[in-house]
Amino acid sequence: MARGKKKSNPALPFKPGKENRSAVKVIDHWGNEVMVVREMR
Repeated sequence: MARGKKKSNPALPFKPGKENRSAVKVIDHWGNEVMVVREMR
């Protein structure tokens, strides 16, 4: 992969579930993963 070139998937609208939280997981091209869970207002 060329430096600076990024692949992504567009975010789609969704209705919050009963827990009222959302999570985002990012995986880079080396396989490193980061996940964040946030409360929705």
